[in-house]
Amino acid sequence: MSIVVTGATGALGSSIIKHLHAFNQKLEDPKKIIGTSRDLRKVSDELKALSEVEFRYADFDDDSAILEEAFAGAEKVLIISTDVFDNEKRIVQHKNAIDAVKRAGVGIIYYTSSYYGGFESKSVSEVQQLHLETEEYIKRSGINYVILREGIYAETFPIMLNWTPDTTRVVVPADGPLSWISREELAEANARILLSNSKEYRNTIALLTGSSTLTLRQTAELITEVTGKPLSFEVSEEAYVLAALKAGQNEKIVKTFVTIYKALEAGEGDIVDPLLEVLLERKPTGAREKIREILEKGRK
Repeated sequence: MSIVVTGATGALGSSIIKHLHAFNQKLEDPKKIIGTSRDLRKVSDELKALSEVEFRYADFDDDSAILEEAFAGAEKVLIISTDVFDNEKRIVQHKNAIDAVKRAGVGIIYYTSSYYGGFESKSVSEVQQLHLETEEYIKRSGINYVILREGIYAETFPIMLNWTPDTTRVVVPADGPLSWISREELAEANARILLSNSKEYRNTIALLTGSSTLTLRQTAELITEVTGKPLSFEVSEEAYVLAALKAGQNEKIVKTFVTIYKALEAGEGDIVDPLLEVLLERKPTGAREKIREILEKGRK
């Protein structure tokens, strides 16, 4: 039987496959690993060189039998949430994938949700609401599942702050603690769960957060500390929206992004759970340490 990981050409998916492959080499009964992508031309040479790893075509916009074929023979399927900004389109993609997994007769489905609100089933964030809708669709499908509610990649702090090395002023619509997590450590944790006994996590929510939190203001202060370049910080929904619209961003998407920050303001991001440390069998990299590492690499 095999383990299928979707989004194989993405940063998280490709890293999960690498960890699965590494762990697989030590197993007496190794699993077949399959990565899927809607564009197989983007599969890296590094991934192609991994033994016992296969790649299949899968497009979540396609609700035909072609998508089902990507999951054929799988014991487990990890559906990595798509990166589409349009929530209406994104939920259709997720449902197409879930339906195809069910038709393929897969034993258990894993889904990368978001950690906002911890184990709660409601959120201020429209993006989290989409994740919650996907989770409910999985539960109603009748397939065994593991919901992986995951912290925000520390590597995305420039996006959350709309920051580049030339930025002198950061404006956000709201602020609050955020559980930044190393994407590499998150990928390792995902791989360990996928290779674990399915019964251990079956039909549960696994909360994978960083080991500490930082507010966006504290993150901006850290940027100034590491780079030596003064960076002003302002919380203003009006200024944030005006700047985004002036930059040509879609108004609907901008308003959706505002709700992500509002969720932080409501305390939905102020969560640290010990599961990541248990899975890694070591203390995870702290938020401040990881962001400092990223900044210092960027200066070299």
